[in-house]
Amino acid sequence: MPVPRNYSDNYLSGMDPDPKRNVAVECFQIDTTRFAATYVMLILIVYGAIHGSGYTSEQSLSATNVAHALVTFVFFHWAKGSPDTHAQGDYDDLTVWEQLDGGASWSATKKVFLIVPTLVLLAYLNAADFSRQALTIHVPIYALLCILPKLPGMHRVRILGINRTVGFESFDDETKKGS
Repeated sequence: MPVPRNYSDNYLSGMDPDPKRNVAVECFQIDTTRFAATYVMLILIVYGAIHGSGYTSEQSLSATNVAHALVTFVFFHWAKGSPDTHAQGDYDDLTVWEQLDGGASWSATKKVFLIVPTLVLLAYLNAADFSRQALTIHVPIYALLCILPKLPGMHRVRILGINRTVGFESFDDETKKGS
């Protein structure tokens, strides 16, 4: 009786990896974990720590909004690759956001990561009475760091080549020029 094949079938030459088996981003699946609640709790803990250290609600929400935008931008849209050694480098040229839900647009997981920063921004703007200064500073931060990188049209886009993976995107560019 032949021994059944294992996951090594995915790594035979010529076969593309199955993005649904990417264990590096499984923890973010809204339907398989309680990550959404944990995500919101982490934001509330950051807000509480800042507010508890003597800052006003407006200042605390402002700092929370900016910190959230910067941390999620770096983690989701700048960090690339997979710590999973079984992937054999298949995800080295993809950001964490591009790996979520196999790259599917507008999945439930990705919608949560769009809704939460919107609510954080609205909470801050409400606390700041929608002042011109608050709108001028925080809306561009929100748009450029929280929304624009998450749009489906930005999937695998590296503006001006920033954050491209040498050996992956450069190879793709050379093969397109040669055709």
